[in-house]
Amino acid sequence: MNIEHKGYIYPKVWDIATRIVKLRSQRELANLGSSSMSVSIYLVQFPQGTKKVGNYFFTPNNVRIYQDVGDQYNAGILISELDDANIREKYFNDKSP
Repeated sequence: MNIEHKGYIYPKVWDIATRIVKLRSQRELANLGSSSMSVSIYLVQFPQGTKKVGNYFFTPNNVRIYQDVGDQYNAGILISELDDANIREKYFNDKSP
């Protein structure tokens, strides 16, 4: 399964993905005065058998990956339940699929 992701990719997703290629960087207006932000756009290839349910991807090894596509103020993120970041609890708890 291939997806195009615009934003930050957490370290464990780099380990889980079969292949990640940086396609380009683009600058976007952040609508905060005259500010803009640079965002990297990646092509992410997940292992065969990965399934998507809502914003979650389930790998064949039953590892959950969450994709937040972001908005005009925030870059998107791609994070797995194995990452050590504090933000992980926001997306992976008992209520998440």
